[in-house]
Amino acid sequence: MLLFEMPVGRALVLAAALLLVPAVARAQGSGIPGFENVVAEEQERLTGNVYKLSRAVELTQPDMKFYADYVEYYGDTNRLIATGNVLVIQKDHQIAADRADFNAKTKLGTFYNARGFAAMGPQTDVAAFGTMKPDVQFYGETLEKTGEDTYVISHGGFTTCTQADPRWTMTSGSAKLRIDHYAFLKNMLLRAKGFPVFYLPVMYYPLSKDNRSTGFLMPGYGSTTIQGQTITNGFFWAINRSQDATIQHEWYSKTGQQVSGEYRYVSLLGSGTLNTRYLNERPTTYVDPVTGAENPQDGRKTYFLNGGLSQGLGRGWFAQGRADYTSNQIVRQIYSTNPRDLGSRSRFLGGSVSGSAKTLRLTGTYDRNEYFNSDQSSNLRSNGPRINVSRPDRLVPGLPVYYSIGSDYVHLVNQGFDTEHVRTRKDDIDRLDVVPVIRFPYTKLPFMSVTSSLMWRNTFWSDSRSLQENGEPGLRVDDPISRQFFEMSSEVSGPTFVRIWDAPNSTYAQRFKHSIEPFFRITHRTSIDNARQIISNEYVDNITGGMTEYVYGANSRLYAKKTAGGPTSVPREIIGATIRQSYYTDVNAARNDQAYLSNNQVVPSKFSAVQMNVRAAPTEQILTTFRTEYDGRYSKFRLFGADGSWNNPNITLLAGWNQYRYRAGANGENIATPSQYLNSAATIRFKQNRYGVLHNFNWDIQAKAILQQRIAGYYNAQCCGFTAEYQFVDLQRLGSYAPVQQDSRFHFSVTLAGIGNISNIFGALGGMPNR
Repeated sequence: MLLFEMPVGRALVLAAALLLVPAVARAQGSGIPGFENVVAEEQERLTGNVYKLSRAVELTQPDMKFYADYVEYYGDTNRLIATGNVLVIQKDHQIAADRADFNAKTKLGTFYNARGFAAMGPQTDVAAFGTMKPDVQFYGETLEKTGEDTYVISHGGFTTCTQADPRWTMTSGSAKLRIDHYAFLKNMLLRAKGFPVFYLPVMYYPLSKDNRSTGFLMPGYGSTTIQGQTITNGFFWAINRSQDATIQHEWYSKTGQQVSGEYRYVSLLGSGTLNTRYLNERPTTYVDPVTGAENPQDGRKTYFLNGGLSQGLGRGWFAQGRADYTSNQIVRQIYSTNPRDLGSRSRFLGGSVSGSAKTLRLTGTYDRNEYFNSDQSSNLRSNGPRINVSRPDRLVPGLPVYYSIGSDYVHLVNQGFDTEHVRTRKDDIDRLDVVPVIRFPYTKLPFMSVTSSLMWRNTFWSDSRSLQENGEPGLRVDDPISRQFFEMSSEVSGPTFVRIWDAPNSTYAQRFKHSIEPFFRITHRTSIDNARQIISNEYVDNITGGMTEYVYGANSRLYAKKTAGGPTSVPREIIGATIRQSYYTDVNAARNDQAYLSNNQVVPSKFSAVQMNVRAAPTEQILTTFRTEYDGRYSKFRLFGADGSWNNPNITLLAGWNQYRYRAGANGENIATPSQYLNSAATIRFKQNRYGVLHNFNWDIQAKAILQQRIAGYYNAQCCGFTAEYQFVDLQRLGSYAPVQQDSRFHFSVTLAGIGNISNIFGALGGMPNR
């Protein structure tokens, strides 16, 4: 209306001026080639394919949205120069910057004073990111996007802690970040809540959506009394989806260095792990912190081999292998973090192959087991090799009788070595054992079963012992020897006495069942005339002939079943107990009965100890066992043992107790070396395992000494966490071989979202980690 109120001359001048000004509009459309939609408060086309967009600019492509305050777009080169609140959104990628120089076609370019994030893929394990969404945030004075998932960062950093105020960041003067692959940083400084933690001049670290990517691992730190300060560096090689390898170097400020390696594989038919270590120690003089005494230690080189294999070979054949070997047993005991190894005196190598050929079962075994004495002399026992061929039970046509046959050939290696590992004794022997068996089971009675068997055992040895004039065994001779005897056995189980009753008002269970089942077995063995000439190595060589054995006892079981308050449950055994004893017509058979733990008495009896085993599982989370053996001659308990476990989402508790207390002398006096041990391991978890405490120990009650104790605490936040561990090890049992009487060990590890654990990948103070 105002225009029409103007004078005509002035209106004509204004109209002419508007025609001379380039077109400017507050418009939405797709007038710019290469974009589906263009939104800007001001759009201006300059010469050619050059466009200028201002104020609330939004450019849309099928796989991208671009926002800015001001944009110059060069259509011939697809170049975007943007300033003011720049934001680029792509699938799994987003960048915000003050300004950008960007190619709209290649989606590559440089962003200034920028910050971005990228998702690491749907396969990422969320647990590795502290329960947060697995994204990577990065920033820098300049962010140059050089590839679809590659960024070059100048004077910036990155983090996988996706919070407004990240708990940790890695800053760098220059970094290359490839999402789902790796991060390569120069002059890297790790900051936790803004505080510097540690610095590395160069770091290459894998970042993979499947958590397996080749690259260098985070360094680790630890400290022990013997080794001093330790620094660990490692490299991980993801060979393929089924194989990986890790190489690690450890530096010890007091003792030297160690190189370790681990190889793992898994296949459809099996899996295997191999760990190797090479420890190079320099000459060191230790000062015992307890006594103040100086203990010089020569330099030494030690290697370790540990691993296991279980592999199917096809057509029903399988291979298994195990290695637990070291070149120096003392070094292993000193440095071990596993309580099981602290008292170990043996090293082992072995493997086997087994399978079936028609009706036969075949197994071939080779192993090498060497036991070290306190003075470091040793005894070697080996199956080199052992071949077992057997035919399982087959029904005799027309008869309710089964027959089977087993055969075993072994070359038994029995050698001794002095402290310099020079062989001082060689007592190897070959043995062939053939055992045909006929078995007759009678199961027609519902409350009782009877099984009878007849065995004819034939055994041959390559060597034997001569007999002295008094009939006692003499020296070993090269004369072969054989042994044949029959063994007849019958076993009766039952009758079984059962009582069932209901408890409808009980909340624990509404139906109970109690059963008592006595058992009895009689075994008769014909005489063996040349038993004293047989060289003893294993149980097969120590069989006593011309005797009858009676085994008697009972099993008692209590079952509980829920029938109310939900679905009917399966009856569950809550208490079970077994009591048994054996009687032998020949006292020598008592010494060789492997069913009892305490039959090594000076004066054996025709009666074995009374053995009792009890197991109880009042709930599905609690399991306990108890065992004992009682000497009826002198009314003494020979040993006790108990184990227990309690496992629920918040608490895991394991405990074991053993006591050896009595061994009868010639007149019934106690000649046992008493021993009593208590072992315990507990884990308490809080707030859905956000933080927790671990404690385990091995206590020699008899000596009133803690052999090993480990205390650890951990905290897992949303995107980071830490674990602190302390372990105390008593090395006094090693005597003069131990450089100090007590070793105190400390380890601290940090977990970062998407980065993993900053710790020894071969295990901190608790042994091998579960990776």
